[in-house]
Amino acid sequence: MLGFLSFGVSIFFYILAQRYIGAARTSAYYALSPFLSTFIAIMFLRERVTFQLVLATLMMIAGSYVVVRETFSHAE
Repeated sequence: MLGFLSFGVSIFFYILAQRYIGAARTSAYYALSPFLSTFIAIMFLRERVTFQLVLATLMMIAGSYVVVRETFSHAE
């Protein structure tokens, strides 16, 4: 039941979003989810900011930068 609610429903809404706002825009919004989840965990769940959390966030930012840079380099 947990898998259905956490993964199955998210895939359903992902595909539905692709239909209405397009694949590129949906992927861009979907890529923001780890950052939003981290923010929610820190602000509302009082998660501690540790070295590992900061390092993981920096790695996510670097990965997002590489993907965006590669995407725009193909558009030129």
